[in-house]
Amino acid sequence: MDIKVASGFADELRMLRGIEPISPTPKQGMGQVQKGASFGDFLEKQLSEVNELGLDVEKKMQAAVEGKTSNPHEVQIAIQKADVAFKLMLSVKEQLEQAYQTVMRTSIG
Repeated sequence: MDIKVASGFADELRMLRGIEPISPTPKQGMGQVQKGASFGDFLEKQLSEVNELGLDVEKKMQAAVEGKTSNPHEVQIAIQKADVAFKLMLSVKEQLEQAYQTVMRTSIG
């Protein structure tokens, strides 16, 4: 049975060889940075977008508390979007810190 699985996998790999790689198409808004921008500029833009999501949540929560919104689902969706974006930002920050520490521990010579 293992031979069939390996054979099937090999067949799939052979089929994939003729497929052109998929290049992502940039969407308007999130993640777009002008060509020639530095990695720092990219991180700054992403941090700004995460902050905007948080500010949007605050506005929607305030409107919900004041009774100005009739759809509580919008507020919950905005909260989840901001939460996911913030967790992703923290994950990227931790990865950058780990990479920095690794580089600093590397001895030259």
